[in-house]
Amino acid sequence: MKLHHLLLGAAAAIAFSATVSAADSKDVVYDGVDLEPSGNPIFTDAWTCDPAPLVVGDRLYVYTGEDIYKDGENIGLPGNYNIADWRVYSTDDMIHWRSHGVKLRPEDFPNGKKGIAWAAQCIQKGDKFYWYVTYNTPEGGQCIGVAIGDTPVGPFVPHPKPLVEDKDTPGRGWNDIDPTVLIDDDGTAWLAWGQNSFIAKLKDNMTEIDGEITDLKLQRYIEGPWLYKRNGLYYNIYAGSGGGGGETINYSTAENPRGPWTFRGQVTGPARNSFTIHPGVVDYKGHTYLFYHNGTLNRDGQRGQSLRRSVCVDELFFNEDGTIKPVTQTQEGVAGKAAGKDAAAALAAAAEAATITESEPLTDQIRQQFANEVRILNANNMKRETIKDASGSMWYCQGVYNEDKPGKPAILVFLHGIGERGNENLASIRLAVPDIVRQIKAAGEKVVLLAPECPSSQTWAPLHRGGAGAKLTEKPAQALGLVPVLIQKKIKEFNADPDRVYITGLSMGGYGTWDLIARYGTGLFAAAMPCCGGGDPAQAEKMKDLPIWIFHGGADPTVPVMLSRRMYAALKEAGNDNVFYKEYPGVQHDCWTQTYRNPEAWKWLFSQKRGVKSDVRPEQGEVVKVTQEEFDAAGGFGGRGGGRGGQGGQRPQGQGGQGGFGQGGQRRQGQGGQGGFGQGGQRPQGQGGQGGFGQGGQRRQGQGGQGGFGQGGQRRQGQGGQSAQGGQRQGTA
Repeated sequence: MKLHHLLLGAAAAIAFSATVSAADSKDVVYDGVDLEPSGNPIFTDAWTCDPAPLVVGDRLYVYTGEDIYKDGENIGLPGNYNIADWRVYSTDDMIHWRSHGVKLRPEDFPNGKKGIAWAAQCIQKGDKFYWYVTYNTPEGGQCIGVAIGDTPVGPFVPHPKPLVEDKDTPGRGWNDIDPTVLIDDDGTAWLAWGQNSFIAKLKDNMTEIDGEITDLKLQRYIEGPWLYKRNGLYYNIYAGSGGGGGETINYSTAENPRGPWTFRGQVTGPARNSFTIHPGVVDYKGHTYLFYHNGTLNRDGQRGQSLRRSVCVDELFFNEDGTIKPVTQTQEGVAGKAAGKDAAAALAAAAEAATITESEPLTDQIRQQFANEVRILNANNMKRETIKDASGSMWYCQGVYNEDKPGKPAILVFLHGIGERGNENLASIRLAVPDIVRQIKAAGEKVVLLAPECPSSQTWAPLHRGGAGAKLTEKPAQALGLVPVLIQKKIKEFNADPDRVYITGLSMGGYGTWDLIARYGTGLFAAAMPCCGGGDPAQAEKMKDLPIWIFHGGADPTVPVMLSRRMYAALKEAGNDNVFYKEYPGVQHDCWTQTYRNPEAWKWLFSQKRGVKSDVRPEQGEVVKVTQEEFDAAGGFGGRGGGRGGQGGQRPQGQGGQGGFGQGGQRRQGQGGQGGFGQGGQRPQGQGGQGGFGQGGQRRQGQGGQGGFGQGGQRRQGQGGQSAQGGQRQGTA
């Protein structure tokens, strides 16, 4: 099974053909389009709602409505809900789904009004499949009808006469919606429906009501019932009240389908971004699943919402007394959890194969060159080790603090910036580590601190990010890829708490932090604090359940503040309620000193635990909101003063300007100018200029200039300049 990162984007279409046998549909895989495995929502080829699962042989089918509402439409329907038709999906493993497309429409019924569908359910009795639906008549009434097929995907032929009409349930409007059917152990079929919680027995022909209609008078009931039976106990699971602004899924139980019914409580709360919610419960391959819908799928330029819903699924569990355990609606869903288990198993195997050794003693030259770092190492009771696997090796420093405290220690990973890269030179603990250790001790937290060292020939993550957003690489950089392996090794070595693994990093380390939490999210980390870094906004969905506190200087000339602003905006848009952003007005690149010396930041971080919501919520101050127009005018991620860089050409800039992006050409700047990002070309700078990022080319800077990041080319710097990579370095420290 190959599951890469679970994306909630468009489905990958893979045509498939199969021979369909109407006589035996048990093991047939019907024609359709295979969907890319996804977390929640699970179906990404359409907006789907009101899921109704059905097991046929080894395969699970889900029948849904299709929302087609477009922004601005007013089609005269109640609430503007616009369900045009009914669709069918199927799976044999809850991960890989096939879309069988639209199989039934309201207008297929003799008196059905086109384009007005409601919730529906398909069940099997004998060798026939009965699809019970609600549709509107041209006169404005509602009917419950049934269409009959020989296979779970049809073709379905509507029965000419409805089972239930308005005259059968006079009084309240919307009485005849949302049918659900249960075939009892003795073969009796029960039909429940409506906004008045009706139930009736069906005749053996499955197309007529048999006897009286009973109003069950369920508590905290609104609509959308689902009949289910387990261990002789009947369950009516339904959309109900109690969500404070949205429907919840509630349930009642009884020993007889006609009652009396006892209210048992809530199964799950309101759906994300949708007022309605609709349950479908099924037992499949030893598990019980709760299907429902939310409003989080964005596609075709339209955002998900209450009128554009999408089907989700999570596992459902029972207590010993038969009551239902509350279900947490998750982003990863069943497929995501399976992928997480695979990823965890792969990471565990990698950790088992990796080795850790004590690093070689420091040479006299290193001790002299990094005398201050040696003092930091000794003062903070840290030791040096090396981790190695088939990909290579990585040095790191490690400290254990407050060991006398009870309980398991937490793991904290700190990723340094680009100026601290090296080859076992202790530079990884030069900045921030003393402040971090002081805060750990002051907080009284039992912590294993890991400070990996990025080799001089690498960066934690790609540092050149385009205006449309960063692109997460398929694999992490070699050194960064060893960090999760190191974490696993240390969890085992110290019997550390796997639910309290934290990560933070500054500058290049901020990039590395974003990279790792995009890859692992809550599968590995409890929380993250990236400082003055940048990530891939397209990965926000993968991080929307992870607590994140972002920090950046508002006047950062080295890593544009727009990177953090956009990540914050993307995470909020994805629905992350635990993302916070602190921007320091007027502060340049060094935002980490204030951050790492702030006890409140560490109080927030150490309060986080996977699966447990923290009550600690930081005061982040005013968040700078940036429109797309402002972003474009600012030169994308390049800062203020210049538009987006052209490709293959030249861009001059005036005094004080800040560059955007340029590829394959030259960029010149006047005195005091601040550089943005350039690739494949030359960038000269005047006195006092501050460099940005360049690859594959040459960068020269005047006196007092501060270099950024360059790879594969030459960088010359005047006095006070910082380090370069992959070429020549000139100038003093």
